[in-house]
Amino acid sequence: MIPVYTFTQRDAADRFAPKNFTDLLISTSRFLRDQHQRVQFKLDDGSWLLIDRKQTLKEILLTGDVVRVEGDLDDNAVDCWWLWLAARRGFFPRMNPQLPCEPIKPKPQYGAIPAHLVRRS
Repeated sequence: MIPVYTFTQRDAADRFAPKNFTDLLISTSRFLRDQHQRVQFKLDDGSWLLIDRKQTLKEILLTGDVVRVEGDLDDNAVDCWWLWLAARRGFFPRMNPQLPCEPIKPKPQYGAIPAHLVRRS
C-alpha cells in the first residue's frame, strides 16, 4: 500500500509538518543518505538516484509510485518539501553505516589568497 501525504498551505507554518513529511519518506525505506550526507532514492537493487535538485524530488513524489501526495500541489509545496528534506536530511538512515561520514568540503578557488595572508591597510 502506498502511503498518502496531504499538503495544505498551512503546513508551511506548522512546526511538526517537516517531521511528519520526512517520517513518511523514511517509512518507505527507499530514501537513504550516503556518507556525504546527501539524500538518495532507491530505484532498484543497487541503483540509486541522487536527490540534488527540487525538480528531482518533485518528479519522484508526483509520480505516485512511492508516496501519493494530495492537496495544494503547486510550486510553493515543492519549495516546502525541498526545504524540509534539506533541513532533516540527517535523520534519514545511512546507506552504508560502516563507511565513515565524509561531508563534502568546498574546493578552494584557483588563485585565491588565504585569509591569513591578505594585507590589511
